[in-house]
Formats: sequence, structure tokens, C-alpha cells
Amino acid sequence: MNINIISIILLALGSILITIEIFTPGYGIIGISGIIALIFGFLLMPINPATFVYPGIFESIRNLVLIIGSGLSAFFIFIIYKVIEANRKRREITYVPGGRPSIGRAIDRIEPGKKGFVFVDGEYWYAESGEVIEAGEEVEVTGRKEFTLIVRKRRR
Repeated sequence: MNINIISIILLALGSILITIEIFTPGYGIIGISGIIALIFGFLLMPINPATFVYPGIFESIRNLVLIIGSGLSAFFIFIIYKVIEANRKRREITYVPGGRPSIGRAIDRIEPGKKGFVFVDGEYWYAESGEVIEAGEEVEVTGRKEFTLIVRKRRR
């Protein structure tokens, strides 16, 4: 197979993969594969094609594509790293009977049957309580129902 055909196939494949990445949600693996295919496609382009264009222009284009491709690859890798890091840091707030409960502070007045906001472990949560809790009081997490924490006044 001629090197020109391989280069064109890699360029087309890279373009298709990047287009797929744009329209489908994912972790960027398809996009990174497309960038790599584009880089190899441009690397395999012949330097002296049978045209009247100066060969230095093709070298300049190749260098430009390598720089842009490397930058985009680094950007995608950075984004993937940040997503993975954020998912690892996310901590589940749970109540373990007999364990140490999460401690927070009531932002709103919470009455039985009504919801209010609490600040627990650096995050704002909806909360319910079976007792009246004034804004500013410390609370303990005793349970959780979906996205609502069950809290009570902190016992000291």
C-alpha cells in the first residue's frame, strides 16, 4: 500500500473519531485516538509531493499540526485527570450506628416536617429533623433519604 494512501486513511480516521467524540459523551478516549491518528497521518505525509509548492510549507504544516495535536492531547488528558480526581475526592456522607457521625451547622431554621439547609463536610445539603433546630446550631447527621440528610441537634 502506498504511503500516501495510508496517510489519507489515517487523516480521515482521525477526523471521523474527533467528530464522533464531539457528538457522544465520554471520557475523551475516542477524541485522543482521533488526535493520534491525525498526528500519524500528517507525519506520514510525503515531504516532496509532485506539486509546485515549496516543500518547506509542508514541513511547517506538519510542525504546526504536531504542536496543536500535542496541545489538544495534553488538554484532553488534563480534563480526564481532573474528572477522575474529582470522583475520587467525592465522599459519601453516611451515618454509621455507633460510629462518629458527620457534624455540621444549620443554615436555616429546621422544623419537624419542613426542610432547611445545613452545611456538612464542606457541602450544602437539604435536611429534615424531628425537632426544631435554629439557624447556626450544630447538627449531627443521623441518616439520609436520597438527597436529604436527617439531622438532630448535636449532643455534647
